[in-house]
Amino acid sequence: MKKILLFMLLISIISFSGCSSSVTQGEFEDLESTISKKMGEDIAIIEFEDLELSFSMIMYDTEDNIKEASWNYDKFDNEKKLSLTEEVKKQQEKEFNSEFLYGPYEGGIPLIRTVVMNKEENLYNFEDEEFKEEQINEQTVYYYELKNNQTHQITIFVPLDRIVYGSRFELSTGDLNKETTFEYIEKLIEKTQGK
Repeated sequence: MKKILLFMLLISIISFSGCSSSVTQGEFEDLESTISKKMGEDIAIIEFEDLELSFSMIMYDTEDNIKEASWNYDKFDNEKKLSLTEEVKKQQEKEFNSEFLYGPYEGGIPLIRTVVMNKEENLYNFEDEEFKEEQINEQTVYYYELKNNQTHQITIFVPLDRIVYGSRFELSTGDLNKETTFEYIEKLIEKTQGK
């Protein structure tokens, strides 16, 4: 239990400290290729003009099977800097049975976090009343919205045949809105459909 809490704290620190060094041509494609090979699935990663990758990680279970892969998009106004030394990264990878694929970097505003997992790893019940349902390009997606004094987030799930994508969008900064979140999901679905 202690390890889980520590890991959640680590992810929060990484997510809210930002991440990445100027995105060079091909970073999105390289990460997409790496995750696809490791998961044995065609994984889709969408590129943004004004958002950059800040970190990516794979989590393993106790038998070293992949539980999930994740990546963050941040908005960077200033230069990005690595937030962990190689030594600390190795320590955390060992402690949490994980692998950093990119970053983590700091200096940005975290706006989108996407997780992809095998369908059997998905613990969400999309029939729960908190979820709303939408059809995008003949694909059913499920989403819920969290809005309070501190934050405004939309989380959208795209369950495919063998994998599930989940993306959390931070709307409270004003950089994204509900329309752009669904545009992102539409692009993601189109890419998974080979369009």
